[in-house]
Amino acid sequence: MIRKFRLFNNRNDLIDFYENHNLFAINPVGLGVSLSHSYAGLNANFIHTGTSLDQGIFEIELLIGAGGNEAYQEFNKFGDFLEHSPYLLEYTTDAGTYYRECVLKGLTKTEKTNEVILKETLSLECTTPFYTVQTGVIVPQEDLEGDGKIYDYSFDYIYDEDVAIDNFYRLENNSIYLGTSIGSPIEIEVDGFCVNPHWDLYKDGKLIQSDGFNLTVPTGYKLIVSSFPQSQRAVLIAPNGEESNVYQQQDLTKTNFIVVPSGRTSLVFHTGEAIVRYKMREERVIA
Repeated sequence: MIRKFRLFNNRNDLIDFYENHNLFAINPVGLGVSLSHSYAGLNANFIHTGTSLDQGIFEIELLIGAGGNEAYQEFNKFGDFLEHSPYLLEYTTDAGTYYRECVLKGLTKTEKTNEVILKETLSLECTTPFYTVQTGVIVPQEDLEGDGKIYDYSFDYIYDEDVAIDNFYRLENNSIYLGTSIGSPIEIEVDGFCVNPHWDLYKDGKLIQSDGFNLTVPTGYKLIVSSFPQSQRAVLIAPNGEESNVYQQQDLTKTNFIVVPSGRTSLVFHTGEAIVRYKMREERVIA
């Protein structure tokens, strides 16, 4: 399979660098990984104390006008596209499709080659690793006479009246960080009436993180809590779309803004009758 690149701007306009021969991309650079390490010196030895990920810079050569259109006109149209940042880079190979958020670092402009095309270099600074998105939803159904609650679910669900567990997800995070992160960000949406919603994250049977809010989510409202670094937030959204910041009502007895470690974990929600959704970024510093 031939590798493919597509780029979306923040208006969701799309440029396909494989299908669009007037913006045809060749020779990508920056798909690998670069790390920085810290050490403590001890006599003639060095003790490794930490690893951090160097910011990625993605570069690609563009053959502008190779499809027959006027090269300078295509260049200007591309400039209009780039006006609306940030961008989402989509990278597809036979290993799958991954995404990476980025901003513009530079775009060269030279003279036409053979008086036909412009051969330019697009440089993007990456603000995330490569990632895919896992999603899940649990929708409480009406009670059936003589039965307990029944739920539709995307992942395994366990209901135990004795411990009052409302909603239960089993997560499997196959992120690759090479020691540069403790876990993957997650966005949680609580849709509908509930009082003091909270959730707990377990690994190997032990509680490792938790979050919650001392508030009531009215019917028709949504509580959205995101640990995505680019859009970390805790907001209550009214039916008319108006957002209210609810940071100040976060339960300070919790760890707050959970991130999901690699491997298998269990995410338990205490949200009553509300619909619960989540989005988790499964991230890879190498893709």
